[in-house]
Amino acid sequence: ATKRAAIHRLGTLRGTAVKDGLIDRNPVDAIELPARAKKAVDPFTVEEADRMIGYLYSQLRSATRIYAAYFEFAFYTGMRPGEIAALRWDEVDEEKRVANVCRIVADYKIEERTKTRSSRQVMLNSRALNALEEAKKIAVLRKKQSRRTHPVSAYVFPPSRNFEYIQQASVTDKHFQEALSKLKIRVRRQYNCRHTYATMCLMA
Repeated sequence: ATKRAAIHRLGTLRGTAVKDGLIDRNPVDAIELPARAKKAVDPFTVEEADRMIGYLYSQLRSATRIYAAYFEFAFYTGMRPGEIAALRWDEVDEEKRVANVCRIVADYKIEERTKTRSSRQVMLNSRALNALEEAKKIAVLRKKQSRRTHPVSAYVFPPSRNFEYIQQASVTDKHFQEALSKLKIRVRRQYNCRHTYATMCLMA
């Protein structure tokens, strides 16, 4: 990554020199960038996913149950963590069983874009709809907690503490890693919920 960044910076400087007429061509153009190393795809089994979801629902109480609903939704929609954190109720159509994915959380703030720069619709199966029902119950509970900074949130999976939306992956990751540890499931990133859903779809 450091080599790639250095080549990029050098190329930018040489490109400026070409534009200014100081040199005829950019000598960095002939250098091949090193290939990016792809992270291994390592999905959970359906049994592992369901054990984790069940564990989180059994252990989390009050407004923190939103994290159990969050991971049920993650495992059964394949949406990216930043997309789930930025999902608003007005982008969910339960009757048509779809969610419109059009924004993400990046660098602690909402951005009106997706990773691929184009919006898409995600189909909602029965497990995803169940996660939404749980999120609704938690939203009702939050409204009754008058001391909250944001008792009402436009976002489907607001954090249990005083923010309107989940701003960073560490908020959900501590619950995810705890479930892995308690259930003695091999440690993987929470992003692998997305790979798990893709694997489920291929198997089906």
